[in-house]
Amino acid sequence: MGFSPARGAELDARQSDGKKIYTTGIGTTEDGIQADIAGGISLPATDHPCVQCHGVQGKGGQEGGVLISDITWERLSAPYGIPTMLGGTRPPYTKKTFFRAIREGIASSGEDLDIMMPHYRINNADLESLYAYIQAIGKEDAPGTDAATIRIGTLLPMDSPGGQGRAIALLLQRYFDKINRGGGIHGRNIKLVVTNAGNSEDNALNAARRLINKNGIFAFIANAGMGAHPRVLGLLEGFNIPVFGPLTFAHGVPQRGSVFYLLASLEDEGRAAARYLKSDNTKTEKNIGLLYGTDGGSAEMVEGFTDEAKKIGLALQFKSPWDGNSATRLVESLYESGIDTVVFFGNAGQVQNLLSQAKIMNWSPSLMTSTVLLGGRLRSYKQAAFISPPLAPGAVGVNDNAFLNILNGGASNKNAATDRKILLNPANRSMLMAAYASARLLTDGLTTVGRDISRYELLEAVRKMRGLETGVMPPIKFGPNLRVAARGALIIINSAETGKTSSRWISLAE
Repeated sequence: MGFSPARGAELDARQSDGKKIYTTGIGTTEDGIQADIAGGISLPATDHPCVQCHGVQGKGGQEGGVLISDITWERLSAPYGIPTMLGGTRPPYTKKTFFRAIREGIASSGEDLDIMMPHYRINNADLESLYAYIQAIGKEDAPGTDAATIRIGTLLPMDSPGGQGRAIALLLQRYFDKINRGGGIHGRNIKLVVTNAGNSEDNALNAARRLINKNGIFAFIANAGMGAHPRVLGLLEGFNIPVFGPLTFAHGVPQRGSVFYLLASLEDEGRAAARYLKSDNTKTEKNIGLLYGTDGGSAEMVEGFTDEAKKIGLALQFKSPWDGNSATRLVESLYESGIDTVVFFGNAGQVQNLLSQAKIMNWSPSLMTSTVLLGGRLRSYKQAAFISPPLAPGAVGVNDNAFLNILNGGASNKNAATDRKILLNPANRSMLMAAYASARLLTDGLTTVGRDISRYELLEAVRKMRGLETGVMPPIKFGPNLRVAARGALIIINSAETGKTSSRWISLAE
């Protein structure tokens, strides 16, 4: 009947391919696998993978009053007659009748399977892989786990001049040490495996492959630098490995997959900026001018801002690319056009040039710009709104005491002074807040799943999160077709009138 491994055995290559088909519906061809369901509807198998009904262990159960069959190989191949739902018995499945059941919905007895069972259009090679995996289902330990340990990986820029990679590693280790001192997660300790992502895409890809192949990593968190490069995340997603909170901006709005982002795209930040200006038109109508550079995400923010402004009826009286060689003339044009609010998606040098020219003219417009594009500079301008990711130290409504306790705690050692310096470096604070949120996301998901964990069940638990409070950002929320925790932006407002700073979270959630 085929090879059936003992509990804890590793899957071979074919069984691994079959597991991917079982859990995700993703096959090996571009055409993919199709699921024909009741009523003549055809859907991609990714919308109807086997695991959705039969479960991670293949045990089936009951869903919405419908009895779902146990499809473990011990059950399918049992030599004695198995009672059927229609009252008779069926003979054990063979390879041939298993193939027929998957493709035609016909049981080994020759009877039609339940109407809820799709008929899958799947090629022979993929069906062979699925058949191989069904013989192993429920017998393999989750990758990166054993009875006492869950191994979590992170790919970080450990050689970064500002010490960001090392700071993130220290923060994560302190967090997991605290979890482990409290008994771990359902009796298992978290082992953090830190690997240097290097400073190139190839280095990061090779590091990711080594972790997958050698260490057996269950999930990744807070990958940063080249460790959060799209190709690296794509590699991990291709293996259906959970990745929580890579320290990068989501590109567009990821719909599905195993990568869960904390940070919305720069395009979404631009959209949130437009919504803020529209909602802030309470006293007087603003005359808005838009300037933009050509580097580092400016185009994404301009696209989001202008598209959203059009949708919500926010008028722009002036729009122009920034030209440093014509700065004086450009600022004069803004002034003469009656602009009182300048939205500038540019770098710190460009924005400083604008402010210097405006000062010469004794003109003090309100400014709206991006902390990401500024690199954290120019935050002292007294009449400005700064568009920021939802991880800003001191943001209104954020109760980050638990995070600060982790940051300031830790055991004394010979490196304590150096550790403290990089952990408390203001330049690293936002990244550390993101890493902390990622760790909270992971441990809350693991706690929800329980002792008998799998990657699929962890992904499902996180997908269903509705309003996880981390203390360092707005409540985290995901959905069946959403892999961005908090779509929107934090607007940090410096008031020239009061001299105080406040903040507002602008959500793009529908």
